[in-house]
Amino acid sequence: PLRDAIVSQVKSYRNVLYIVGRFKDVGGSKNVNHVAMHRGDSTTAGGWSGFSTGLHGGHAVCLAFIGNEMIVGGTFERAGETLVKNIARWDGRQWQRMADENCARQCDISNGPDRFMCKERNCELDGMVTALTANGGSVYAAGQFQLAGARPAHGIAQYYSGSWRALPAIKGSILSLNFLNVDDGPGEHVGYAYSNGLRQQPCLVAGGQFEELQTNVVWLCLQNSDADF
Repeated sequence: PLRDAIVSQVKSYRNVLYIVGRFKDVGGSKNVNHVAMHRGDSTTAGGWSGFSTGLHGGHAVCLAFIGNEMIVGGTFERAGETLVKNIARWDGRQWQRMADENCARQCDISNGPDRFMCKERNCELDGMVTALTANGGSVYAAGQFQLAGARPAHGIAQYYSGSWRALPAIKGSILSLNFLNVDDGPGEHVGYAYSNGLRQQPCLVAGGQFEELQTNVVWLCLQNSDADF
C-alpha cells in the first residue's frame, strides 16, 4: 500500500496493525503523515486510517503502547496541532506532549536565567528517538538526544508521572528496546550486562551497535524502585 516510502516499525496491538516511518499516504487514506493503523482483514486496502493529521516537521521511527495510549518517537516538531519535540502521545482522541512538567512550569514563569530551558522546547527530548518501550507506568526512550526534560540524558531516558529521568549511559547506537525477566546468573546473559546483582528481575534490553562493548545486546537491570514495577 506504500509507494516511495519507508516503514521503520510494524507493531500489532490488540488486534490492530500499526506502522510508522517516512510516508504521506497509505492505501486509500491520504495525508496520514508517518503513522497509520489498519483494522480488519489484511487484504482490505480500505482498512487503513491515520491519527488526526499525523506528524509534521520530520518523520516517525518507532512506537510503543502503554495501556490505551500510543507513544511515537522519531524526529518531528508537531503532532496534529500540538507542538512537540521528537516524541508524542496519542491518548485515543488527540495528540499530547510528553514534556517534563517541572521544566514546563519553569518555562511558563521564566523571565530570567532559566529561559534557556525553553530553547527549542527542550522540556521533551532534544534529538531523534530511535527506540521506545513501556513497562508498568513508565515509557523508555533511546536515541540521539543529550537532554531529556532539560536535564542531561545521554541517549536513554525514562518518562514516568510527568517527569523525564536519565538512565545509565550506554555508548553506541540503540536501535531497539524491550523488557525481559532474566536470571542474573552465570551463562544467562547474551551480550554485556549492566547489573546490580539482583536475581529474577525485569531488565531493559537494548539492541544496536556498541563497538566499545563488543556486543550488539546490552542488558540494563535496574532496582525495582528505579524501574517503577
